[in-house]
Amino acid sequence: MRYRLFFACMSVTVLILSSIVEAQTTVLPSDSQGQHKINPNVGPGVGVVARGTTLSSGSLVRRTRPTTGAAEMLRRTMTTRTLSRHPLTTEALARLREERANQRLAGGAETKPLMSEADLRAWIAPTTASLSAEKFITLVHSSNRRSTVETCHCPAHPTGGIDREARVVQELESLYGQRPLIVDAGGFLRLPPNERSKLGARIVLEALAKMKVDAVNVGITDLAAGTQFLRDMATSTSVTLLSANIFDKHGKPVFTPSRIVSLTLKDGKTAKIALIGVTRPLDATRREFTPANDATVTTPAKTLKKLIPELRKKADLVVLLAYYTREDVPELVKELPPDARPDVVICGEFTAGQRQSYYLENAHTTDGVWSLSGGFEGRQVGVALIELGKKGKVQNVYP
Repeated sequence: MRYRLFFACMSVTVLILSSIVEAQTTVLPSDSQGQHKINPNVGPGVGVVARGTTLSSGSLVRRTRPTTGAAEMLRRTMTTRTLSRHPLTTEALARLREERANQRLAGGAETKPLMSEADLRAWIAPTTASLSAEKFITLVHSSNRRSTVETCHCPAHPTGGIDREARVVQELESLYGQRPLIVDAGGFLRLPPNERSKLGARIVLEALAKMKVDAVNVGITDLAAGTQFLRDMATSTSVTLLSANIFDKHGKPVFTPSRIVSLTLKDGKTAKIALIGVTRPLDATRREFTPANDATVTTPAKTLKKLIPELRKKADLVVLLAYYTREDVPELVKELPPDARPDVVICGEFTAGQRQSYYLENAHTTDGVWSLSGGFEGRQVGVALIELGKKGKVQNVYP
């Protein structure tokens, strides 16, 4: 008897709920093409879905019957989660890149560039600099690549892609008739340092090697993979990794502190540029990955006070690759005496969440020292002309 009473109550409840749903649900009329139209006489919450479905403004139906768009979003989310649990191998990544390249080629992407040659040259050439200047250095700088070589795949405005960056370098060399100085201020490894991130970092350095990069700085985040991994990559790719304030347990530099690069200027003379790499120490006030315990990072001021005056005797220009934010560089410069300050600082650590004008106003000075900011994941590439005055002094910088 109890069971009969229970099932009778359940049947009544189901009938009541069914009547509520029918009262709240409205079938949208269709046009001749089978597309549903919005009924202006129905309250808020009614939209357009696929043919043959019903919509309701009631919360019960919205929870139990997702729209086509919501279902598609859920499907994509589950697919992404499934892929993230299975990291790509080297062979799978190479196969995926080849498939994407073939798709772009089949779609005519290679024959339809985003901008013409004239537009590209007008875009990358500084508008305030005279192309007839005889003593200037073309500088191409980047940073914070985070194991990324492809575009951001943003639907509205895809940016980045190291192949596009290589084209910019080629155009600069053709435009100014001299090889540019190419540097990276660090942050090429994405965190956490798993196998996929390491593979991406290796591909980044291989691509930079083909672009004939002059030096790559080692940032504090790059140390998360260990110094042995970084040194093995530098050896296999022939990329010069710089750092003047990363030491091993014996107190010796893990990487080359500096190097001098010779460039032929437009007037036929040779300029010698000293490149130095430093990184900020680990910041205990914020959560970040701890570097591997096979290296020690010191404050760079002490090392720079000794190193820069020595390089001044051998080079015409001193460029510091610093894995610091733009906001922290002035403090670093003020710690150095006037004879131990670089001419130009390339800031490697990216400052996110700023207005667009923040990133467009790229060049700043602190006590006569120029600072230029890097980009993020290769989506931006820095281009500047460094005009040299008498005795190799920096006369102006045109970003």
